[in-house]
Amino acid sequence: MATPLRIEFAGAVYHVTSRGERREAIYEGDEDRETFLSTLEEVVERFNSLFHPYCLMTKDTTWRTNPVSTSDRETAS
Repeated sequence: MATPLRIEFAGAVYHVTSRGERREAIYEGDEDRETFLSTLEEVVERFNSLFHPYCLMTKDTTWRTNPVSTSDRETAS
């Protein structure tokens, strides 16, 4: 079940986690991790957010982010 959408406001800090299904690995190797970080960088730039320290582990990942501004955001289509 997906988590409900959260209300966004400038200055808010969101703690984000992702876990493998049944505690299985979510990265098969360093190339997967690099692809994930590259994609995450694009998302942070697209949605004008700050990205805080993160931890990429084999079975899960966690990071914190916060929107700089909620105006003029691109909408996902």
